[in-house]
Amino acid sequence: MAASGTSGNLANFYLNTYGRKNALILKWFGKTEGTFLVAFGEDAAPFGKNETDRSFLVSFLNTGKRVASSNDNFLVFGANCDKKSSLVKKYIQAVCKQIVDLEGKVVEICGLHCTFHFQEMPNDMKMLAMLGGELPNSATFFSTFANFSKNDSCDLKSSFGNDQSCKWKSWSFHHRVKVAKEVKDFKASLANKNLSERVQRSKVTEFIARKKSRQETVPLVGK
Repeated sequence: MAASGTSGNLANFYLNTYGRKNALILKWFGKTEGTFLVAFGEDAAPFGKNETDRSFLVSFLNTGKRVASSNDNFLVFGANCDKKSSLVKKYIQAVCKQIVDLEGKVVEICGLHCTFHFQEMPNDMKMLAMLGGELPNSATFFSTFANFSKNDSCDLKSSFGNDQSCKWKSWSFHHRVKVAKEVKDFKASLANKNLSERVQRSKVTEFIARKKSRQETVPLVGK
């Protein structure tokens, strides 16, 4: 099921069920009435013979505290597969296109001009790494959010931010793409060498660490 289409259906459901003026149900957070803030993310738990269940859920932050309720979270994808499977990757790529398309539209629902903004993407750290085309958190540079390394673990004085004085900064998308290309070329150079899969993998992760990065492939979700 498409996350974008579901958002429109949910807006129609809430507006028809609770009414536009019921402030106890729908909250607009000071924004224009009809501005829906969407939370979309992945969740999983041991299930099935492979214990690799996968689900994607969509909800509205406009429901307030009830956003955490199972009654206000709706399943848009469910399968017994690994998060790195081609099925999950194709689904994510399709959803990303739908999100971009939906956020650029104004939709009339129940006589109200509605817009949708994907405000929260609740995922665990492993899923964030997969979405970003990154190594797992065991990498030398272990954070999805900034260029922290294991060597920085005891540094309690430095700061994170965009100022020039900050030691740690957010990853640059341009740098992500650059390193991903270099990693792809490096993997190609190893292909014809008589190395075990384990040794090849070790060389790849060491190469990425030398680049002061955690990037392995181009981010699945784009910029």
